[in-house]
Amino acid sequence: MRKKSIITSSLFLIFSLVLLAGCGTQVSPTDPTQLQQTPPETSTRPMDATATPALPATPTPQAQIAAELILWAPETADPALVQTLTGQLSAYAQSAGLAFESHALLAAPQLGAQTRVVVSVAPAAELAALAGQVPTVQFLSVLVPGTVVGGNVHAFEASASTSDQRAFLAGYALALITPDYRVGVISQSGTAEGQLYRDGFVTGARFFCGLCRSKYGPVLYYPFTAEIGDPASAVEWQAAADSLLANAVSAVFVQPEVSSAELITYLAGKGVVLVGVDGQPGLDVPASWVGVLTAGGSADVVSAVEKLLNGEAPVSGASGVALGRINADLMSEGRQILFERIRQQMLDGQVKTLP
Repeated sequence: MRKKSIITSSLFLIFSLVLLAGCGTQVSPTDPTQLQQTPPETSTRPMDATATPALPATPTPQAQIAAELILWAPETADPALVQTLTGQLSAYAQSAGLAFESHALLAAPQLGAQTRVVVSVAPAAELAALAGQVPTVQFLSVLVPGTVVGGNVHAFEASASTSDQRAFLAGYALALITPDYRVGVISQSGTAEGQLYRDGFVTGARFFCGLCRSKYGPVLYYPFTAEIGDPASAVEWQAAADSLLANAVSAVFVQPEVSSAELITYLAGKGVVLVGVDGQPGLDVPASWVGVLTAGGSADVVSAVEKLLNGEAPVSGASGVALGRINADLMSEGRQILFERIRQQMLDGQVKTLP
């Protein structure tokens, strides 16, 4: 009996030890010391072989320009010079039967076999780079400092125009567009410059209309002239203006030295048509301006372009007088062509500007 009890106690002890050993391997879910964080799963999936990296957009091919004569005028160029050149080249191209276009941006692919001459006011470095890519095209750089001449690159510099040249063209332009030739000039009395402006204007008007005798009343011979001694005197400039108006003058050229905003405003209020000179006082007054003559610094490029088209070397410069900012409502395209022809003849010395 005692032996049976010992055996039973031994079995119970062994069973308890086994049970305790099994419990020692369990982890309590509430014991923070037994919790471990599982590291985030790192994806080992290879990059999708079908994904294609983005490619830069293919530039749109630039169409070739269908014009023999091109003006390259970036937006940074002098607007007055660009307008003057556009007027000159457009008129010349039409008279010569050429296609003409003006572009602010220009690239080599745009210049094909049809392009013969590019007149440029672009920076010298940009011109040199483009000219090197299209050796078959002749480039004429106008009033751009630093231009390196050679090969197909040519430079053009303009000298200042003279007072009689500007006055001659003013007289011719106004007689060309004014019914019955009723034109006049206001100049400064007692000065050599004033005499040049007066005589040049009269010569230019009569070059167009001869005797300049009006057909309808009042029947008078034009042009009429008036003078101002002191430009600061309102009495004098009004008297000069009134003397022209009394003779039915409807188009006037005012010598820059005697011009003023007050005088121009007075004439504009009377419905007078005007031609101005670059830098003239009163030029910003709203009026019926036919156009503005450049006093100097713009280029006469037509003769240079013509020489290039004929395979000749162009001259390096000429007098820079031209009519810019043309009002097409006052001077039609046909009259612009005629004006341009006479202007060119004057610059070539075929037309005298003084009596």
